[in-house]
Amino acid sequence: MAKNHCSVCRSANASAVNRHLAAGKSVRSLAQVFDISRSTLGRHAAHANVDRPAAMDATGKFAATPIVVVDIQARNRIAADATITALRSAGRLELIDSARIAMLQTLADGVDADPVNASLWREYRAAETALREVTDDGTDELAEILSRLSTPVGDAEDKES
Repeated sequence: MAKNHCSVCRSANASAVNRHLAAGKSVRSLAQVFDISRSTLGRHAAHANVDRPAAMDATGKFAATPIVVVDIQARNRIAADATITALRSAGRLELIDSARIAMLQTLADGVDADPVNASLWREYRAAETALREVTDDGTDELAEILSRLSTPVGDAEDKES
């Protein structure tokens, strides 16, 4: 267990999750069964020291299970980082803004992990707005760049209706 920060390791379901991982169940299916995000369960599986069954190759022999490094950043974190980069490039962020930057990144990770949490969305949008307004000079060109970098809020279902 990694410094006791893993929410799966601390959960009451940890041993059951580890048993299913050892039995070869997929992270995707276990995430649904135990109501855990796939990225959280993937990080847990990477450090849980669970002996996973080896995969069979095309000849029917067991092959070594490849180690796959997965980038867990999702679209809101990527968009937040792009916004931060654009603001830095424009000279609108300084060292004193570090706490606001960290808050935006943390909230972006939270929204990506729990996209149906309205409270997180509200805080994320407020943090993003606050960061953009730190030294907003009202330049239309910069506003256009930032609007292209911003991630639209809403569900895929909303777009279809």
